[in-house]
Amino acid sequence: MVWTDPPLRVTWPRLLRRTVRRWIRRAERWGGVRETFWTVVRPRSILWHAVQVRNSQLLANQRLFAELRSTGSPLLHTRYSDARSLLK
Repeated sequence: MVWTDPPLRVTWPRLLRRTVRRWIRRAERWGGVRETFWTVVRPRSILWHAVQVRNSQLLANQRLFAELRSTGSPLLHTRYSDARSLLK
């Protein structure tokens, strides 16, 4: 099992670019929803959500990996976001 855990300084700019790109292009998301200016900047936007849940998700993933260690399954935790880096 591989847990890719890139730092927020890597993931947040990517999320920002994707969100703004969807807003500008009026790209359709799940359920036919489209980004608007307000869905991008409001306090409940995906951008702010990513920052708010980062630590709790990190702790949950650490607990899960600790549980999985006892199963003897091969585990790999990497801070790299590119899976190709794992092949080196």
